[in-house]
Amino acid sequence: EELKGSARLDFVGSDFPWQVISRVDEAGLSGIEHDREKWLWIYGLIIVLLSIAGISGYSAWRLGRATMSLEKMQEKVSESESLLRPFLNNNPSLICAKDRQGHYLLVNDAYAAFIGKPSEEIIGHSDFDFFPASDVSTRITKEQELLHSKELMVGHETWKDTNHNERTFFLTRFPIFDRKGKVTSVGTIALDITETEKVREAMQESTALFKAVVDSAPDAIMIIDDSGKIAFANAQAARMFGWDEENLVGLSVEQLMPEEYRKTHIALRSTFIYSATELRLMAARSVEALRKDGSLFDIEISISPILVENKRSAVCICRDVTDRKKMEGHLKHTQKLEAVGQLTGGIAHDFNNLLGIIIGNLDLLKIAVAGNEKCEKRVDTALKAALSGSELTKRLLAFARKQALQPEPTAINETIRDMAPLLDRTLKGDIELQLKVADDMPQALVDPSEFENVILNLSINARDAMPDGGKLTIEAKSTYLDEQYIDINKEDIDSGTYVEIIISDTGCGIPKEILQHVFEPFFTTKEMGKGTGLGLAMVHGFVKQLKGMIKVYSEVDVGTSFHIYLPAVIGKDASTKKANNTVPVFPRGGEYILVVDDEVDLAEVASAYLSDLGYQVDVAASAEEAIDLIGKGNNYDLVLTDIIMPGGMSGMELHRYIAETNPEIH
Repeated sequence: EELKGSARLDFVGSDFPWQVISRVDEAGLSGIEHDREKWLWIYGLIIVLLSIAGISGYSAWRLGRATMSLEKMQEKVSESESLLRPFLNNNPSLICAKDRQGHYLLVNDAYAAFIGKPSEEIIGHSDFDFFPASDVSTRITKEQELLHSKELMVGHETWKDTNHNERTFFLTRFPIFDRKGKVTSVGTIALDITETEKVREAMQESTALFKAVVDSAPDAIMIIDDSGKIAFANAQAARMFGWDEENLVGLSVEQLMPEEYRKTHIALRSTFIYSATELRLMAARSVEALRKDGSLFDIEISISPILVENKRSAVCICRDVTDRKKMEGHLKHTQKLEAVGQLTGGIAHDFNNLLGIIIGNLDLLKIAVAGNEKCEKRVDTALKAALSGSELTKRLLAFARKQALQPEPTAINETIRDMAPLLDRTLKGDIELQLKVADDMPQALVDPSEFENVILNLSINARDAMPDGGKLTIEAKSTYLDEQYIDINKEDIDSGTYVEIIISDTGCGIPKEILQHVFEPFFTTKEMGKGTGLGLAMVHGFVKQLKGMIKVYSEVDVGTSFHIYLPAVIGKDASTKKANNTVPVFPRGGEYILVVDDEVDLAEVASAYLSDLGYQVDVAASAEEAIDLIGKGNNYDLVLTDIIMPGGMSGMELHRYIAETNPEIH
């Protein structure tokens, strides 16, 4: 307002002039306003043009920047592809990506090789273009499942290549998402494990074969780790110790042994596994083992340290020797009986010869002193004692199986029934006798009189075992013994049909420690003077001599049972012979007889008997002497000879010599 008139202020340095018009001159105001509007339009247009130019420049700058960024991104993508492609193509796994319609988007070289075409000929195609529909239907189904579930799928699949060769793959299928979370494609990574599967199957077969072989072993086989745990056990180990296989593995080995052995075993185990300078087998030794049910049994164990993945362990091989120990005990007992039998037989044979001399001379002496009562009484007393000694000798010979038996087919059922009255008289009144004898049973080949002695002897033993009364049961029946039963009992008999006689009592029983000695001669639990200990020995020898078997079972305060098995007579040989009880009448005559025996006194007794019957008799002390007498021209009608003579020629050899040189002599 300080300007007066038509003043104008120019702003120097501006791109266009600016004017300040005073309001002094009203007339000139309208002109100014007109110029003002004009310039305002000009100025506005300029501003618009400048804005457009600025925006265009900025856009051009941004476009340049964007172009540069795109080029860099393309370079980076190219670099990434150049890095990714070697990873894909050098990967042995089959790698691919498919769109939702099953068309290939990406394959690596391994996948292209599997299909048998270059990658560029595979992209955009589906499996139906390369494989039969039947081979790819499962693949398509699983890919569709993944598109709906959007979850990772892992598993084994078998694919056929273009040559129709089956290959096994470990497969991983996974969904590929876009930025919005939509599944646009399916990725697949397939690792060819065909050879691995073959190796695995071979290992499985080998493992199965090893397991089958180990499980079929008759011994228990276990692997014990350094902490004493059972790491492996075969089927026999589970059976032997009474555990299930899966429960046995993981147990402490100390749980398989009695409590008193466990602490000692822990120390021995550590020493054996860690202190051994070399892997060696420890010699087998017998120990006691513990079953799951708490029962003890005998085993023979061998232990050897081994290395498993550089860790020390031990292999234990256990064998159940319970039955073997029983058999060894049975064998020792049998051998002892055999040895005692041989000794007893020899003694009994010599003693029998002495008794023959004594009895023969006493018999002759009785004839000589006939009419002298005092002398006859003395002779009878001596004869009674000698005959008692003869009975003992007879039992000893029966035990030694050297007794002369006369076996014949015998109806055992009838024999036992016929003995009932005798047994009733033998037993006390408070002992009940019960017979269970089958009617339809075969005969047995026995010496009837000796068989009766066996029944009587066992019945008397049963009576003595029941001082307060009880029951004696005698059974007889037919039974069949097969080879398995005979093998188990280790008996030297043949399989077949047998007559089984069972004599059972309800007496005091026999303690276990005594039971194994009952058949030994002179073994008795009776008081002095009440038994010789030869009864059961005689029974044992009688049964064995007939190729039979005898077993005894007993329990204290329950009773005892003897089982006798005698071979049955089947077929034509089963005709029963009746015993001839008539007293024989000895023939008299004047024939010339030669008696040969190394026991000269016994030969003299025989000579005396024969002379009393009217025969002419010579005596020779050996086979050589007999041959000398025959060579001198003595016309002998008969030669009686002992079989066994010490030194030189036996009786059988003498018989053969006479038969060849002097056939007229009997």
